[in-house]
Amino acid sequence: MGQLIDLKLIVKILKKHFLWMTLTGLVVGGLFFVTAKYVVTQKYVSQTALLVTSKTKDTTEEMQAVNGGMHNKIITTYKDILNRPVILNDVAKQLKSKYNYHYDWHQLAGMISINNVTNSQVFTVNVKAADPLVSERVNNVLTQVTHDKISSYIDLAEVQIIQKAERSQGSKYRNPKLIGIVGFVVGFGLWFMIGGYKILRNQTIDDITFFAQSAQVPNLGQIKSVANDDKGES
Repeated sequence: MGQLIDLKLIVKILKKHFLWMTLTGLVVGGLFFVTAKYVVTQKYVSQTALLVTSKTKDTTEEMQAVNGGMHNKIITTYKDILNRPVILNDVAKQLKSKYNYHYDWHQLAGMISINNVTNSQVFTVNVKAADPLVSERVNNVLTQVTHDKISSYIDLAEVQIIQKAERSQGSKYRNPKLIGIVGFVVGFGLWFMIGGYKILRNQTIDDITFFAQSAQVPNLGQIKSVANDDKGES
């Protein structure tokens, strides 16, 4: 019976407030879409991949196990060095000379994120920027500087570039259409709750049969009229 009451309430809310729910959804969805497309700054991400290989050629199982642990430590160290001034200052200089980009190493560090899978010798470098061309150029310069300089700090392994950055065709961090749909759902659901609250606050019994069934009160019929007693006191 509780499910029946809930279903009837939902149907009643939809019938009474569907127009306002739809209009609210369209307005909120439109605001979300416009904000995502024209107000919030887009962020484009480019990605490069680097492979770390050992300089030792020993293929015994024992040495492979040692090298596996060594690779993990080296990759962790590389990831740390990549975000340091020793690399990023050179990157900033090259960006200024090649493209007239003016960044300091703090700004570059904020644009960079580095990931790798456990026990993999490959790690990826992601660069986030408001311009896809800037993202691509910064990432490729960073990768090349890393490739050229980092082996001078760690002499146990070699670094190879296996994927260069390409210009992103779309923002990874923003999808205006999807955000607009989310806004519509939010607006529609918000007015649905407001409509439900109004109906519950002003609930009236429209159907005596429904009341008799839901409250388990016997239906004794309806009173058609009430006779007035016009007799006065004697």
